[in-house]
Amino acid sequence: MFSPLCYKSIQQNHLIKKSNSYEKEVGKISCTPKYNIVFLKTHKCASSALQNIFIRNGFKNNKIFVLPAESNFLGATELFHQSLVPDPKLFNNEYNILTHHTRFNYQSMRSLMPNGTVFVTMLRDPIYQFESLFVYCSLDKVWNITFDSFGDQSFKIPENIYFQRFSGIIGINQMMFDLGMNVSDFNQTLAVGKYIEELDSQFDLVMILERFEESLILLKHLLCWNTDDLVVFKVFQFIKNKFVVVFKLTFIAHFLSLN
Repeated sequence: MFSPLCYKSIQQNHLIKKSNSYEKEVGKISCTPKYNIVFLKTHKCASSALQNIFIRNGFKNNKIFVLPAESNFLGATELFHQSLVPDPKLFNNEYNILTHHTRFNYQSMRSLMPNGTVFVTMLRDPIYQFESLFVYCSLDKVWNITFDSFGDQSFKIPENIYFQRFSGIIGINQMMFDLGMNVSDFNQTLAVGKYIEELDSQFDLVMILERFEESLILLKHLLCWNTDDLVVFKVFQFIKNKFVVVFKLTFIAHFLSLN
């Protein structure tokens, strides 16, 4: 989870900045569709819906995917490394699309993928992302607490929440974990800010779930795809606000203490 401050900064600076840069692209008569793509799939950020778009178009255009040997993770708890997958040069070929769950490692991904590969990810308001993650992964059983506990003024967050990740993957600061940040730096404000600056220079587009339609338009222009290519199917949709409709200030205070 990004802190709301970091999330707001990314939402305002990165998405809007990219929007301005693409205005010139709209006026061009023609462009070449791009199919060399790394989509860093973040947990509970509508990432499966975006993954569906990339897989569908890659399959239609006979592109080659970076796939895990089993399950749906590339490396799971460790950062992505190109040694996790076969070297495509051994088959006189190259990969085109990486879109399965993995922890971000820009240098290794860049070495594996062709020159000019587009890097894209999706972020979400961290409060709602945490709620969705909590329900989907049954973290009440993992941490032995209820979601409503976060709204209790007398509630003291157990220390195991800070260190215990379900299957070594799911836990607090999930988006930063997916984006490859060292867990030991989660509470280091300067380190978090520096890492976000690095991410901003490495991604061509950071999509925002709360501005999903606008993000899809930016993706369309970035990839030079047709509108039909970006038809979205809802995948693993969460029943919104199963526990709470409005987050209380107490919950927000407890939530922020996790960042």
